Amino acid sequence: MQPAVYYTTEASPSSSPGIACISGGGQWQLDLPSGCADNCGTQGAMCTQALSNGCNCGDGKCWNGATQTCIVGTSAMDAPSSIIPSPVCITEGNSGGLGDSCCSGLISNPGTLSGEDCLPGMGTFSCTKCGNDICAAGENWCNCPVDCSLPTTSPSPSPSPSPSPSPSPSPSPVTTSMDIPFSVRMKGVINGGVSNQPLYLRIINSSNKTIVFNPVVIWQNSSDPSLFKGNLSLDTSFIGTGWTVIIKGPVHLQRRFDNLTIAKNTELNLTAKSLLPGDLQLPQSGQNDIVDYDDRDYLWSLVSLTGRSANSAEIRAADLDLNNRVDNRDYSLLIDTGIGTGGEH
Repeated sequence: MQPAVYYTTEASPSSSPGIACISGGGQWQLDLPSGCADNCGTQGAMCTQALSNGCNCGDGKCWNGATQTCIVGTSAMDAPSSIIPSPVCITEGNSGGLGDSCCSGLISNPGTLSGEDCLPGMGTFSCTKCGNDICAAGENWCNCPVDCSLPTTSPSPSPSPSPSPSPSPSPSPVTTSMDIPFSVRMKGVINGGVSNQPLYLRIINSSNKTIVFNPVVIWQNSSDPSLFKGNLSLDTSFIGTGWTVIIKGPVHLQRRFDNLTIAKNTELNLTAKSLLPGDLQLPQSGQNDIVDYDDRDYLWSLVSLTGRSANSAEIRAADLDLNNRVDNRDYSLLIDTGIGTGGEH
């Protein structure tokens, strides 16, 4: 039975029903959650959902109007139709949106995969067990790179040449892969020991707009905590100038770097602009590449927790300085970035 908001034995001192209720073993209540009140025989009846005055007899009892007493029995107060249903949680591998939540033991992973493109969650998320080394339903290399690897696609075969009396054509030139080191800076990180941070990186060719996504893992520079390093595995066709790189950190706004040169054995320096912290991985709506009031309010709710500390999923969602806890410094970093600040596209 739904607990009362408040009871009183003096709500209607001159009211006969109120006095009879108290004399009959009940409590006179001004806000019973059913139009049928706690009257016996009304379980399953079509009762209005408006608040009503009546006698609340408590669990397992109901009001007998004939005898003016509380007796053992059921009423509309015990019927499922008179109680607001508990929300149904989202099970593993399924998706949710605003107002939904994952079942116990699951993590809400924002972000979607469209072809080779990593896209923000935009209000949706998948409920998974990300972090268990199994790339399961609802997980992909965009929202759970720790479990899922970048999918490999085989190139489409070239059409066979038409028969010709001319000599056999020369073989096509073979492209070889190369590792391109890169560096990026994350604002606010002051402690060492940070490792295996996922970074979402997009490379765009200025001439034909070919887009390549690379979910990469970066590691911290031991002498400069805010500086992170990584490697891109590219083929030699990427060598050249005029590239644009767009990167997004785990809880950071997206940054864009234009007119870059990619060359063998040359580091790709992406430190001219630090990644700004504040785009939290909200449990209901994920990331939207803007620092907004939802980010602020969620972060503050974790900072002001009483009786417990933030759990691992909450830390992953809101630890802006990557020190494995959520505290006032994270909140200050978000405020410093500024409410309303968005990423670069």
